[in-house]
Amino acid sequence: MSRTKRWRDGNYDLHFSESSLNLETGGTIMDSWDYGSILWVATGERCLGFEVESAGIIECACAAPQLAVDNFRKFVK
Repeated sequence: MSRTKRWRDGNYDLHFSESSLNLETGGTIMDSWDYGSILWVATGERCLGFEVESAGIIECACAAPQLAVDNFRKFVK
């Protein structure tokens, strides 16, 4: 079952909470994914990508993609 994304392309922050990865802008959560639903995470020179079971592949331009992966590892054990 796929879900329509609730946000447009643009500038967002990724916030790592105790149970989920949140896509935020201006303090508002635009989308949220449980860590268990994230199938894989990958980085490029200035990009980050991950696949979520219910949302498909999410790709982002990112100044420090490895930092995002390091933060992700802190929450997924």
